[in-house]
Amino acid sequence: MRNSLMLFILCLVVPSAMAQTGIGTKIPDGNSVLDVSSNTKGMLIPRLSGAEVTTLANKNPSEGMVIYNTEENCIQIYKGTTFECLTVNSEADRSRDAWADDSANDQIKLETKSDGSSVRDDNTDFVIEDDGKVGIGTGFPNADAQLDISATDKGVLIPRIELTSTTAASPLRAHVAGMMVYNTATVGDISPGFYYNNGTVWLKVADMSQTDNTKDAWMDDRANERVELGVQSDGSTARAAGSEVVVTDLGEVGIGSNSPTSKLQVAGLPVFVDNAAAIAEGLTAGAFYHSGDGIVRVVF
Repeated sequence: MRNSLMLFILCLVVPSAMAQTGIGTKIPDGNSVLDVSSNTKGMLIPRLSGAEVTTLANKNPSEGMVIYNTEENCIQIYKGTTFECLTVNSEADRSRDAWADDSANDQIKLETKSDGSSVRDDNTDFVIEDDGKVGIGTGFPNADAQLDISATDKGVLIPRIELTSTTAASPLRAHVAGMMVYNTATVGDISPGFYYNNGTVWLKVADMSQTDNTKDAWMDDRANERVELGVQSDGSTARAAGSEVVVTDLGEVGIGSNSPTSKLQVAGLPVFVDNAAAIAEGLTAGAFYHSGDGIVRVVF
């Protein structure tokens, strides 16, 4: 009886003193609290359905709790906010983080809302494909677009800055071809509106309801019912008087004149007494001149 009592007391004292438990082994590993040993059997941890996992997570379990999710088919560990899978198969990302792998569509995507569990609504997609294409509002960005933004009730706000002139890059550090901004300033040759950069100057995107304000070669002049060469070859310097080229809506062409009154009106032709004099001054065959008598002649 005395020996039995001593054995019982020893069984109570040893586990508490050593803080180790061995199952299937008489000598638990010195670095483990629980050492389960077997050559023929495994260990079953608690198996919970998806709903049961959610219920457990709502009870604020201790970080590090481990369960097996029977719907996700993976071992999950609680990481402070959600249970996350420890295993990832080759087909899909099993974790419940915001980003999910989608190898079938060669992309990664935002799978849930900010609560970490609610599935994202239609048209709120955010995906990045393996070749770098980005889709916002669409799960499948256009094959020819690096960035595909899709929406039916929203627009896109591009950077709004204050340009200083069409020729100055400021407030940007340098001219960059293809750069686009919305200018809010009114200064010099700059007015509010969309501008793009051609690598040398800022060009305003035309508003078809007004005079063409772009700095391309041809400009629309609705007020005078004509189109005209607005600038010189540098794309910014205004054309001098006498170098105008215009075409009216009636098909009248003016060269050196911005108000032609016939199908072709040429102002500023050189004056020479005859063909020889014109050639002597450098005109070549086909050039026009007149002799002061109102008759236009052609060098031959």
